[in-house]
Parts: sequence; C-alpha cells; structure tokens
Amino acid sequence: MTRPKLIFSDFDGTLTLGSELGPVFFEITSLAHQAKTPFIIVTGRSVQWSYFTLIHVSCLQYSIAEGGGLWVEKKGPEELETHFLVTADERVKLAEFASALTKKFGFALTADSSGRLTDRALDLSLFHKNPTLQNEVQSFMKEESINFSTSSVHLNFWVGNISKARAMTEIIKQRFPDVSNDELVYFGDSLNDETVFAHFPNTIGVSNISAVWDKLKSHPSLRLMGAENQGPLGVKAQLASLLK
Repeated sequence: MTRPKLIFSDFDGTLTLGSELGPVFFEITSLAHQAKTPFIIVTGRSVQWSYFTLIHVSCLQYSIAEGGGLWVEKKGPEELETHFLVTADERVKLAEFASALTKKFGFALTADSSGRLTDRALDLSLFHKNPTLQNEVQSFMKEESINFSTSSVHLNFWVGNISKARAMTEIIKQRFPDVSNDELVYFGDSLNDETVFAHFPNTIGVSNISAVWDKLKSHPSLRLMGAENQGPLGVKAQLASLLK
C-alpha cells in the first residue's frame, strides 16, 4: 500500500481494546494529524457519540455514524452539521418497527438508541444466554423488510440504503473529490465492515477480525495477525509505517 491521502477506521474493536478506549487511540489520531492526513471514524455508534467525539477531539473534522446512516461535519469548534443518507419516511418506519420489536420480544433497545436518528441497536449480550433468540429476532426483521448487521457489540437495524461503504463514498464525493478509492485506507474488525472490504481496495483487518473471519463473504485486502496487532495496536503500527 502507498501513503494514504485519507484514513477511515471502524471504532469498536478496531480503535478500542475490547470495550476500552485507551491512550493508543489518541496516539493514532495524533499520527494522522501530524501527517496532515484526515482521519475519519466510521462507526455503528449513535450520532450523539459522533457529536461528543468531534467536539472533544480537536483534530477530527468528520465522523460517519449509525453504520452509515449519516455523517457529521465539524464546521467550527462547537458547530456541527449532520448530513442524512435516509429519508424522513424511512426514519418514521424504523421508529414504528422498533416499537413493535420491543413489544414482541419484551426487551429494551440499547441505552443510546433514544439518541439514534437513522438506526436502532440491540446489545449482543441479550443473546449470550439464548443464541436462538438472535435468530428469531433477525427472522422477524427479515419478515418486515428491516435491514440489519452486527458489530462487535451491537445488532444494528435500519430502514433504507445504509452501509459504511455508501457513506464513505458520499463523504469522499462531497468533501474529497480529488481522492480516488485507491488513495485511502480503511481499518476494521467486524461484519458491519464487510461492505467496505467489498468496495474499497486498501482495507486492513486488525487481528481480532479472526473472530468473524469465516463469516465474512468479503475480506480485507490485508489481514493482521498476532496479539501485537489487536485493535488499535495494529492500526497504530500500520499507520506508523504507511505515513512515513
């Protein structure tokens, strides 16, 4: 891979060690900032999470959230603009389905779902003691034409054409039109990164992607191995080499 002009990365499991956000994350963003290379987080987390992160990490200007349902742009120190990739009607249908889902199965959505605008989420821990329950939930979603995918922590679901790859394509088109797909790099570790692996040529799976490797139909172009390349450790090592 050549030196990238844009860096995209999944968050959970890729920029965190397990669920912990540690100092390596800030070392990674500093590496990109010092190299004057935009670093854009592409996450399944809520838009509220993106607002918080963009305000408190000064070197970040953009964030894709809710699995690609929207992207957020920092226009000033505390001025944020949200760009939607689904319609108002699709968001209404999603809200109606989320209500029906919780009534049918009797469990709650994730705590951050109340702040989500284009998708909703279930904590995967709901299914740890009852794996067949996840199959039942996903079957219900299919029956109702609801789209879904899993990250390392959540089962996310939505209405409309949402994917990380589509959101990345849109932000490149609108804000980085001179950057081609082969001039960027993407880091990921989970099933909801698969559209990116399929669409973009320079993708890197940190070593913990091994947990879902056999479930992926499209794989990253480079797979890191070993404990030294788990999550942010792998991202930092690769960027230190690529950004020389």
